[in-house]
Amino acid sequence: MTTFVETQTDSDIEKNGRQTQTIILALTLLAFLVRLWGISEHSYWFDEAREVLRSLTSWPDVFFITDGADPPIYRLLLFPIAQVTTHEFWLRLPSALFSGASVYLSFYWLKMLKLPRLGILTALFMAVSSVQIYYAQEVSQYSLTVFLALLLLVSFEKVSRQGSLRNWVILTLVVVVAMYSYYGLAWLLPMLDLHLIWRIWQQRSRKQFVNFVGAHVFIGLSIVLLYVSMLSTHMARFSTNKQLEPLFINPGWLASIKQFDDLFLNGFVAFFTFPFSSVPGNWVSLFFLLLIVGGSIHLCRKSQTTRILVTYFWGTIVLLFFVRFIGIYPLGGRYGLAVLPLFFMLLSAAVEGLRRWPILASTLGLILVGSQIFFWPHFAGSINPWLKLPRESLRPAVAYLNEQAKPEDVVYVYYGAGPAYQVYQMDSPLETVYGTWFRNLPLDEKLAEIQQAVGNHSRFWLAMSHIHATEDGDLLSGLATSDPGYVMIDSYRAENAAVFLLARAQ
Repeated sequence: MTTFVETQTDSDIEKNGRQTQTIILALTLLAFLVRLWGISEHSYWFDEAREVLRSLTSWPDVFFITDGADPPIYRLLLFPIAQVTTHEFWLRLPSALFSGASVYLSFYWLKMLKLPRLGILTALFMAVSSVQIYYAQEVSQYSLTVFLALLLLVSFEKVSRQGSLRNWVILTLVVVVAMYSYYGLAWLLPMLDLHLIWRIWQQRSRKQFVNFVGAHVFIGLSIVLLYVSMLSTHMARFSTNKQLEPLFINPGWLASIKQFDDLFLNGFVAFFTFPFSSVPGNWVSLFFLLLIVGGSIHLCRKSQTTRILVTYFWGTIVLLFFVRFIGIYPLGGRYGLAVLPLFFMLLSAAVEGLRRWPILASTLGLILVGSQIFFWPHFAGSINPWLKLPRESLRPAVAYLNEQAKPEDVVYVYYGAGPAYQVYQMDSPLETVYGTWFRNLPLDEKLAEIQQAVGNHSRFWLAMSHIHATEDGDLLSGLATSDPGYVMIDSYRAENAAVFLLARAQ
Protein backbone atom coordinates (compact mmCIF):
# COMPACT_ATOMS: atom_id res chain seq x y z
CA MET A 1 0.00 0.00 0.00
CA THR A 2 1.37 3.40 -0.93
CA THR A 3 0.93 6.61 0.98
CA PHE A 4 -0.95 9.74 0.02
CA VAL A 5 2.27 11.69 -0.46
CA GLU A 6 3.81 9.06 -2.72
CA THR A 7 0.86 8.51 -5.05
CA GLN A 8 -0.33 12.08 -5.50
CA THR A 9 1.20 14.61 -7.88
CA ASP A 10 1.67 18.21 -6.79
CA SER A 11 -1.38 19.25 -8.81
CA ASP A 12 -3.47 16.49 -7.24
CA ILE A 13 -2.44 17.61 -3.77
CA GLU A 14 -3.36 21.19 -4.65
CA LYS A 15 -6.84 20.01 -5.69
CA ASN A 16 -7.29 17.93 -2.53
CA GLY A 17 -6.80 20.98 -0.35
CA ARG A 18 -9.00 19.80 2.51
CA GLN A 19 -7.20 16.45 2.78
CA THR A 20 -3.81 18.16 2.63
CA GLN A 21 -4.83 20.67 5.29
CA THR A 22 -5.96 17.85 7.54
CA ILE A 23 -2.58 16.13 7.19
CA ILE A 24 -0.67 19.31 8.00
CA LEU A 25 -2.84 20.18 10.98
CA ALA A 26 -2.39 16.63 12.28
CA LEU A 27 1.39 16.91 11.90
CA THR A 28 1.38 20.28 13.64
CA LEU A 29 -0.72 18.91 16.50
CA LEU A 30 1.63 15.93 16.78
CA ALA A 31 4.57 18.34 16.91
CA PHE A 32 3.02 20.35 19.74
CA LEU A 33 2.16 17.22 21.76
CA VAL A 34 5.65 15.75 21.42
CA ARG A 35 7.25 19.04 22.42
CA LEU A 36 5.00 19.49 25.45
CA TRP A 37 5.52 15.90 26.62
CA GLY A 38 7.90 16.05 29.58
CA ILE A 39 8.75 19.71 29.02
CA SER A 40 9.06 20.50 32.74
CA GLU A 41 10.54 17.22 34.00
CA HIS A 42 14.17 18.32 33.85
CA SER A 43 15.79 21.17 35.77
CA TYR A 44 17.22 24.31 34.27
CA TRP A 45 20.79 23.76 33.19
CA PHE A 46 23.50 26.43 33.18
CA ASP A 47 22.62 28.26 29.94
CA GLU A 48 18.88 28.12 30.59
CA ALA A 49 19.24 29.48 34.11
CA ARG A 50 21.33 32.40 32.87
CA GLU A 51 18.58 33.22 30.37
CA VAL A 52 15.97 33.07 33.13
CA LEU A 53 18.01 35.43 35.29
CA ARG A 54 18.35 37.87 32.41
CA SER A 55 14.60 37.84 31.89
CA LEU A 56 14.17 38.72 35.57
CA THR A 57 16.07 41.99 35.09
CA SER A 58 13.93 45.02 35.89
CA TRP A 59 12.40 47.18 33.15
CA PRO A 60 13.80 48.85 31.04
CA ASP A 61 17.25 47.46 31.91
CA VAL A 62 16.21 44.09 30.49
CA PHE A 63 16.38 45.59 27.00
CA PHE A 64 20.00 46.70 27.32
CA ILE A 65 21.62 43.59 28.83
CA THR A 66 24.97 42.86 27.23
CA ASP A 67 25.76 39.88 29.42
CA GLY A 68 25.90 36.98 27.01
CA ALA A 69 26.11 37.20 23.24
CA ASP A 70 22.54 37.61 22.01
CA PRO A 71 20.27 40.55 21.15
CA PRO A 72 17.19 41.33 23.28
CA ILE A 73 14.00 40.13 21.53
CA TYR A 74 13.88 36.65 23.08
CA ARG A 75 14.36 37.81 26.66
CA LEU A 76 11.71 40.49 26.08
CA LEU A 77 9.29 37.68 25.19
CA LEU A 78 10.18 35.93 28.44
CA PHE A 79 10.07 39.08 30.56
CA PRO A 80 6.28 39.20 31.28
CA ILE A 81 6.21 35.46 32.04
CA ALA A 82 9.19 35.63 34.38
CA GLN A 83 7.54 38.41 36.41
CA VAL A 84 4.77 35.93 37.29
CA THR A 85 6.57 32.58 37.52
CA THR A 86 9.92 30.89 36.97
CA HIS A 87 8.38 27.43 36.58
CA GLU A 88 10.02 25.38 33.83
CA PHE A 89 6.78 24.74 31.95
CA TRP A 90 5.86 28.37 31.43
CA LEU A 91 9.31 29.66 30.55
CA ARG A 92 9.92 26.80 28.11
CA LEU A 93 6.46 27.10 26.58
CA PRO A 94 7.44 29.85 24.06
CA SER A 95 10.17 27.56 22.68
CA ALA A 96 7.68 24.72 22.26
CA LEU A 97 5.17 27.01 20.53
CA PHE A 98 7.74 28.43 18.09
CA SER A 99 9.03 24.94 17.32
CA GLY A 100 5.55 23.54 16.71
CA ALA A 101 4.53 26.52 14.58
CA SER A 102 7.64 25.99 12.44
CA VAL A 103 6.18 22.67 11.30
CA TYR A 104 3.15 24.36 9.76
CA LEU A 105 5.18 27.29 8.45
CA SER A 106 7.57 24.97 6.58
CA PHE A 107 4.62 23.53 4.68
CA TYR A 108 3.11 26.97 4.08
CA TRP A 109 6.38 28.23 2.57
CA LEU A 110 6.78 25.33 0.16
CA LYS A 111 3.09 25.38 -0.75
CA MET A 112 3.58 29.02 -1.80
CA LEU A 113 6.21 27.72 -4.21
CA LYS A 114 3.75 25.19 -5.66
CA LEU A 115 5.60 22.33 -3.94
CA PRO A 116 2.93 20.97 -1.55
CA ARG A 117 4.18 17.37 -1.61
CA LEU A 118 7.68 18.52 -0.68
CA GLY A 119 6.05 20.72 1.95
CA ILE A 120 4.23 17.78 3.55
CA LEU A 121 7.39 15.72 3.77
CA THR A 122 9.40 18.65 5.15
CA ALA A 123 6.71 19.31 7.76
CA LEU A 124 6.80 15.63 8.74
CA PHE A 125 10.56 15.64 9.30
CA MET A 126 10.39 18.98 11.12
CA ALA A 127 7.69 17.53 13.38
CA VAL A 128 9.80 14.56 14.49
CA SER A 129 13.20 16.28 14.35
CA SER A 130 15.25 15.41 17.45
CA VAL A 131 17.14 18.72 17.44
CA GLN A 132 13.89 20.65 17.11
CA ILE A 133 12.32 18.74 20.00
CA TYR A 134 15.38 19.26 22.17
CA TYR A 135 15.39 23.04 21.70
CA ALA A 136 11.61 23.15 22.08
CA GLN A 137 12.16 22.06 25.69
CA GLU A 138 14.85 24.56 26.54
CA VAL A 139 14.77 28.21 27.61
CA SER A 140 16.75 29.44 24.62
CA GLN A 141 16.24 31.41 21.43
CA TYR A 142 17.00 28.51 19.09
CA SER A 143 13.40 27.46 18.37
CA LEU A 144 12.64 31.11 17.67
CA THR A 145 15.64 31.15 15.31
CA VAL A 146 14.22 28.37 13.13
CA PHE A 147 10.77 30.00 13.18
CA LEU A 148 12.23 33.35 12.09
CA ALA A 149 14.30 31.66 9.37
CA LEU A 150 11.05 30.34 7.90
CA LEU A 151 9.41 33.74 8.28
CA LEU A 152 12.30 35.25 6.31
CA LEU A 153 11.84 32.67 3.55
CA VAL A 154 8.10 33.35 3.42
CA SER A 155 8.47 37.15 3.57
CA PHE A 156 11.07 37.32 0.80
CA GLU A 157 8.97 35.07 -1.41
CA LYS A 158 5.83 37.12 -0.86
CA VAL A 159 7.48 40.45 -1.55
CA SER A 160 9.11 39.15 -4.74
CA ARG A 161 5.76 37.79 -5.98
CA GLN A 162 3.38 40.57 -4.96
CA GLY A 163 5.53 43.53 -3.98
CA SER A 164 2.76 45.48 -2.26
CA LEU A 165 3.67 48.12 0.30
CA ARG A 166 2.21 45.87 2.99
CA ASN A 167 4.53 43.02 1.96
CA TRP A 168 7.56 45.32 2.02
CA VAL A 169 6.65 46.59 5.50
CA ILE A 170 6.24 43.02 6.75
CA LEU A 171 9.56 41.97 5.19
CA THR A 172 11.35 44.91 6.79
CA LEU A 173 9.89 44.17 10.21
CA VAL A 174 10.71 40.45 9.97
CA VAL A 175 14.33 41.21 9.06
CA VAL A 176 14.69 43.70 11.92
CA VAL A 177 13.11 41.29 14.41
CA ALA A 178 15.42 38.54 13.15
CA MET A 179 18.51 40.72 13.61
CA TYR A 180 17.38 41.71 17.11
CA SER A 181 16.71 38.05 17.99
CA TYR A 182 19.70 36.05 16.80
CA TYR A 183 22.78 37.21 14.94
CA GLY A 184 23.18 33.90 13.11
CA LEU A 185 20.11 34.69 10.99
CA ALA A 186 22.15 37.38 9.23
CA TRP A 187 23.96 34.75 7.14
CA LEU A 188 20.71 33.61 5.51
CA LEU A 189 19.96 37.12 4.22
CA PRO A 190 22.60 37.54 1.46
CA MET A 191 21.25 34.66 -0.64
CA LEU A 192 17.66 35.82 -0.17
CA ASP A 193 18.62 39.40 -0.96
CA LEU A 194 20.52 38.47 -4.11
CA HIS A 195 17.59 36.47 -5.38
CA LEU A 196 15.18 39.28 -4.56
CA ILE A 197 17.19 41.96 -6.38
CA TRP A 198 17.54 39.64 -9.37
CA ARG A 199 13.77 39.19 -9.56
CA ILE A 200 13.24 42.93 -9.25
CA TRP A 201 15.73 43.44 -12.07
CA GLN A 202 13.81 40.96 -14.23
CA GLN A 203 10.59 42.88 -13.56
CA ARG A 204 12.24 46.18 -14.55
CA SER A 205 10.11 47.81 -11.88
CA ARG A 206 11.33 51.19 -10.67
CA LYS A 207 8.75 51.16 -7.88
CA GLN A 208 10.01 47.83 -6.54
CA PHE A 209 13.60 49.03 -6.73
CA VAL A 210 12.68 52.12 -4.68
CA ASN A 211 10.91 49.88 -2.16
CA PHE A 212 13.99 47.66 -2.00
CA VAL A 213 16.25 50.63 -1.30
CA GLY A 214 13.86 52.12 1.26
CA ALA A 215 13.52 48.82 3.14
CA HIS A 216 17.27 48.32 3.24
CA VAL A 217 17.92 51.84 4.44
CA PHE A 218 15.60 51.23 7.38
CA ILE A 219 17.16 47.82 8.02
CA GLY A 220 20.64 49.32 7.81
CA LEU A 221 19.81 52.04 10.33
CA SER A 222 18.37 49.42 12.67
CA ILE A 223 21.56 47.39 12.42
CA VAL A 224 23.68 50.49 13.10
CA LEU A 225 21.62 51.14 16.23
CA LEU A 226 22.03 47.50 17.24
CA TYR A 227 25.78 47.68 16.68
CA VAL A 228 26.19 50.83 18.74
CA SER A 229 23.98 49.62 21.59
CA MET A 230 25.22 46.03 22.01
CA LEU A 231 26.54 44.21 18.93
CA SER A 232 30.04 45.69 19.22
CA THR A 233 30.24 44.54 22.84
CA HIS A 234 28.88 41.12 21.94
CA MET A 235 31.37 40.72 19.11
CA ALA A 236 34.33 41.50 21.35
CA ARG A 237 33.17 39.10 24.07
CA PHE A 238 32.11 36.44 21.60
CA SER A 239 35.41 36.46 19.75
CA THR A 240 37.33 36.19 23.02
CA ASN A 241 35.17 33.49 24.61
CA LYS A 242 34.94 31.33 21.49
CA GLN A 243 38.59 31.91 20.52
CA LEU A 244 37.65 32.73 16.95
CA GLU A 245 41.12 32.86 15.48
CA PRO A 246 40.87 33.14 11.67
CA LEU A 247 41.39 29.77 10.02
CA PHE A 248 43.66 31.28 7.40
CA ILE A 249 46.10 31.94 10.26
CA ASN A 250 45.68 28.63 12.05
CA PRO A 251 45.75 26.00 10.53
CA GLY A 252 46.19 27.97 7.28
CA TRP A 253 44.44 28.37 3.91
CA LEU A 254 44.99 24.93 2.41
CA ALA A 255 44.43 23.00 5.64
CA SER A 256 41.22 24.95 6.29
CA ILE A 257 39.79 24.10 2.90
CA LYS A 258 40.67 20.45 3.45
CA GLN A 259 38.79 20.58 6.78
CA PHE A 260 35.57 21.82 5.18
CA ASP A 261 34.08 18.36 4.68
CA ASP A 262 34.75 17.34 8.29
CA LEU A 263 33.44 20.65 9.64
CA PHE A 264 30.29 20.33 7.54
CA LEU A 265 29.79 16.67 8.43
CA ASN A 266 30.13 17.20 12.18
CA GLY A 267 28.95 20.79 12.50
CA PHE A 268 25.81 20.55 10.40
CA VAL A 269 24.81 17.05 9.28
CA ALA A 270 25.50 15.26 12.57
CA PHE A 271 24.06 18.03 14.74
CA PHE A 272 20.90 18.44 12.66
CA THR A 273 20.17 14.71 12.66
CA PHE A 274 21.39 13.30 15.99
CA PRO A 275 22.53 16.12 18.29
CA PHE A 276 24.36 15.43 21.56
CA SER A 277 24.90 11.80 20.61
CA SER A 278 27.96 9.62 20.91
CA VAL A 279 27.36 7.47 17.83
CA PRO A 280 30.72 5.91 16.93
CA GLY A 281 32.13 6.65 13.48
CA ASN A 282 30.81 8.89 10.72
CA TRP A 283 28.75 6.36 8.79
CA VAL A 284 25.41 7.78 9.94
CA SER A 285 26.50 11.31 9.05
CA LEU A 286 27.74 10.11 5.67
CA PHE A 287 24.38 8.46 5.02
CA PHE A 288 22.52 11.71 5.69
CA LEU A 289 25.07 13.65 3.66
CA LEU A 290 24.44 11.32 0.73
CA LEU A 291 20.72 11.96 1.11
CA ILE A 292 20.97 15.76 1.05
CA VAL A 293 23.30 15.58 -1.94
CA GLY A 294 20.77 13.31 -3.66
CA GLY A 295 17.97 15.69 -2.68
CA SER A 296 19.96 18.60 -4.11
CA ILE A 297 20.44 16.78 -7.42
CA HIS A 298 16.74 15.92 -7.58
CA LEU A 299 15.69 19.54 -6.99
CA CYS A 300 18.24 20.87 -9.47
CA ARG A 301 16.66 18.66 -12.14
CA LYS A 302 13.09 19.53 -11.15
CA SER A 303 12.62 23.24 -11.93
CA GLN A 304 14.14 26.70 -11.79
CA THR A 305 12.36 27.36 -8.49
CA THR A 306 13.78 24.30 -6.79
CA ARG A 307 17.26 25.05 -8.13
CA ILE A 308 17.07 28.38 -6.31
CA LEU A 309 16.19 26.57 -3.05
CA VAL A 310 19.27 24.39 -3.41
CA THR A 311 21.31 27.55 -3.95
CA TYR A 312 19.86 29.03 -0.76
CA PHE A 313 21.17 26.11 1.28
CA TRP A 314 24.61 25.57 -0.22
CA GLY A 315 25.24 29.28 -0.72
CA THR A 316 24.52 29.97 2.95
CA ILE A 317 26.72 27.04 3.99
CA VAL A 318 29.62 28.46 1.97
CA LEU A 319 29.03 31.88 3.54
CA LEU A 320 29.01 30.36 7.03
CA PHE A 321 32.31 28.65 6.29
CA PHE A 322 33.74 31.92 4.97
CA VAL A 323 32.82 33.95 8.08
CA ARG A 324 34.36 31.21 10.22
CA PHE A 325 37.40 31.18 7.94
CA ILE A 326 38.03 34.87 8.62
CA GLY A 327 37.23 34.53 12.34
CA ILE A 328 33.89 36.38 12.59
CA TYR A 329 31.41 33.67 13.57
CA PRO A 330 31.50 30.00 14.74
CA LEU A 331 30.66 27.25 12.30
CA GLY A 332 27.96 24.63 12.64
CA GLY A 333 25.82 23.33 15.47
CA ARG A 334 23.32 25.74 16.95
CA TYR A 335 25.09 28.60 15.15
CA GLY A 336 23.86 27.25 11.82
CA LEU A 337 20.20 26.68 12.72
CA ALA A 338 19.11 29.28 10.16
CA VAL A 339 19.55 26.63 7.44
CA LEU A 340 17.76 23.83 9.33
CA PRO A 341 14.47 24.14 7.33
CA LEU A 342 16.45 24.00 4.08
CA PHE A 343 18.34 20.95 5.36
CA PHE A 344 15.11 19.03 6.03
CA MET A 345 13.75 20.21 2.68
CA LEU A 346 16.71 18.49 0.99
CA LEU A 347 16.11 15.30 3.00
CA SER A 348 12.48 15.43 1.90
CA ALA A 349 13.58 15.89 -1.70
CA ALA A 350 15.62 12.68 -1.44
CA VAL A 351 12.45 10.80 -0.49
CA GLU A 352 10.37 12.60 -3.12
CA GLY A 353 12.94 11.66 -5.75
CA LEU A 354 12.10 7.99 -5.17
CA ARG A 355 8.35 8.40 -5.69
CA ARG A 356 8.45 6.24 -8.82
CA TRP A 357 9.48 3.41 -6.52
CA PRO A 358 6.90 3.67 -3.71
CA ILE A 359 8.36 0.85 -1.62
CA LEU A 360 11.80 2.48 -1.62
CA ALA A 361 10.31 5.89 -0.85
CA SER A 362 8.24 4.48 2.02
CA THR A 363 11.21 2.58 3.43
CA LEU A 364 13.50 5.59 3.31
CA GLY A 365 10.84 7.81 4.87
CA LEU A 366 10.29 5.35 7.71
CA ILE A 367 14.05 5.07 8.29
CA LEU A 368 14.38 8.86 8.52
CA VAL A 369 11.42 9.22 10.87
CA GLY A 370 12.59 6.28 12.98
CA SER A 371 16.12 7.64 13.26
CA GLN A 372 14.79 10.92 14.58
CA ILE A 373 12.51 9.22 17.11
CA PHE A 374 15.46 7.11 18.26
CA PHE A 375 17.32 10.29 19.20
CA TRP A 376 14.43 12.04 20.93
CA PRO A 377 15.63 13.48 24.26
CA HIS A 378 12.73 11.84 26.12
CA PHE A 379 14.49 8.50 25.84
CA ALA A 380 17.86 9.66 27.14
CA GLY A 381 17.55 7.71 30.39
CA SER A 382 15.89 4.58 29.07
CA ILE A 383 16.11 3.01 25.62
CA ASN A 384 18.61 5.43 24.10
CA PRO A 385 22.18 4.96 25.34
CA TRP A 386 23.72 7.31 22.81
CA LEU A 387 22.71 10.77 24.05
CA LYS A 388 24.82 13.02 26.24
CA LEU A 389 22.48 15.92 26.81
CA PRO A 390 23.57 19.04 28.72
CA ARG A 391 21.07 18.28 31.47
CA GLU A 392 21.71 19.23 35.10
CA SER A 393 19.21 18.14 37.74
CA LEU A 394 19.89 20.75 40.38
CA ARG A 395 16.22 21.20 41.32
CA PRO A 396 15.85 17.87 43.25
CA ALA A 397 19.29 18.38 44.78
CA VAL A 398 18.26 21.81 46.10
CA ALA A 399 15.00 20.33 47.42
CA TYR A 400 17.02 17.75 49.37
CA LEU A 401 19.31 20.45 50.73
CA ASN A 402 16.33 22.46 51.95
CA GLU A 403 14.89 19.41 53.71
CA GLN A 404 18.11 18.55 55.51
CA ALA A 405 19.75 21.91 56.16
CA LYS A 406 19.84 23.56 59.57
CA PRO A 407 19.26 27.32 59.97
CA GLU A 408 22.89 27.89 60.94
CA ASP A 409 24.27 26.10 57.87
CA VAL A 410 26.11 27.99 55.17
CA VAL A 411 25.94 27.05 51.49
CA TYR A 412 28.87 27.39 49.13
CA VAL A 413 27.61 27.37 45.53
CA TYR A 414 30.07 26.02 42.98
CA TYR A 415 30.51 28.49 40.13
CA GLY A 416 28.75 26.34 37.53
CA ALA A 417 25.70 25.96 39.79
CA GLY A 418 25.35 29.69 40.41
CA PRO A 419 22.66 30.63 37.85
CA ALA A 420 20.38 27.63 38.47
CA TYR A 421 20.81 27.90 42.24
CA GLN A 422 19.76 31.54 42.14
CA VAL A 423 16.61 30.62 40.22
CA TYR A 424 15.63 27.80 42.58
CA GLN A 425 16.66 29.52 45.81
CA MET A 426 15.53 33.11 45.37
CA ASP A 427 14.01 33.28 48.85
CA SER A 428 16.37 31.00 50.75
CA PRO A 429 17.07 32.07 54.37
CA LEU A 430 20.36 30.17 54.40
CA GLU A 431 23.62 32.08 54.30
CA THR A 432 24.88 31.59 50.76
CA VAL A 433 28.22 32.29 49.10
CA TYR A 434 28.56 32.12 45.32
CA GLY A 435 31.95 30.93 44.12
CA THR A 436 34.02 32.53 41.40
CA TRP A 437 34.74 30.91 38.03
CA PHE A 438 37.90 29.13 39.21
CA ARG A 439 38.00 26.35 36.60
CA ASN A 440 41.61 27.00 35.55
CA LEU A 441 43.01 27.65 39.05
CA PRO A 442 45.22 25.12 40.87
CA LEU A 443 43.38 22.92 43.35
CA ASP A 444 44.97 24.57 46.39
CA GLU A 445 43.62 27.98 45.32
CA LYS A 446 40.13 26.52 44.82
CA LEU A 447 40.23 24.99 48.29
CA ALA A 448 41.45 28.27 49.81
CA GLU A 449 38.48 30.11 48.28
CA ILE A 450 35.99 27.60 49.71
CA GLN A 451 37.59 27.63 53.18
CA GLN A 452 37.60 31.41 53.26
CA ALA A 453 33.94 31.48 52.21
CA VAL A 454 32.75 29.09 54.95
CA GLY A 455 34.93 30.71 57.62
CA ASN A 456 34.53 29.22 61.10
CA HIS A 457 31.36 27.27 60.39
CA SER A 458 31.62 23.72 61.65
CA ARG A 459 29.66 22.41 58.67
CA PHE A 460 28.57 23.65 55.26
CA TRP A 461 26.80 22.52 52.09
CA LEU A 462 28.59 22.38 48.75
CA ALA A 463 26.06 22.76 45.91
CA MET A 464 27.27 21.75 42.46
CA SER A 465 26.01 21.48 38.87
CA HIS A 466 27.53 22.11 35.44
CA ILE A 467 30.43 20.15 36.91
CA HIS A 468 33.68 20.34 34.98
CA ALA A 469 35.51 17.04 34.46
CA THR A 470 36.26 15.41 37.87
CA GLU A 471 36.11 18.66 39.81
CA ASP A 472 33.55 17.35 42.32
CA GLY A 473 35.76 14.47 43.37
CA ASP A 474 38.85 16.66 43.36
CA LEU A 475 37.24 19.22 45.66
CA LEU A 476 35.94 16.60 48.09
CA SER A 477 39.31 14.86 48.25
CA GLY A 478 41.11 18.17 48.67
CA LEU A 479 38.80 19.33 51.46
CA ALA A 480 39.25 16.00 53.27
CA THR A 481 43.03 16.41 53.39
CA SER A 482 43.17 20.19 53.87
CA ASP A 483 43.79 22.04 57.13
CA PRO A 484 41.22 22.21 58.58
CA GLY A 485 39.84 19.07 56.99
CA TYR A 486 36.20 18.41 56.14
CA VAL A 487 34.42 15.07 56.10
CA MET A 488 31.35 14.43 53.94
CA ILE A 489 28.48 13.33 56.20
CA ASP A 490 25.59 13.56 53.74
CA SER A 491 25.08 13.88 50.00
CA TYR A 492 22.51 13.83 47.23
CA ARG A 493 23.55 13.17 43.64
CA ALA A 494 21.52 13.73 40.50
CA GLU A 495 22.31 14.10 36.80
CA ASN A 496 25.41 16.34 36.66
CA ALA A 497 24.37 17.96 39.95
CA ALA A 498 24.87 17.24 43.63
CA VAL A 499 24.82 18.69 47.13
CA PHE A 500 27.28 17.60 49.80
CA LEU A 501 27.13 18.26 53.52
CA LEU A 502 30.64 18.60 54.95
CA ALA A 503 31.61 18.84 58.62
CA ARG A 504 34.92 19.93 60.03
CA ALA A 505 37.00 16.95 61.10
CA GLN A 506 37.60 16.66 64.85
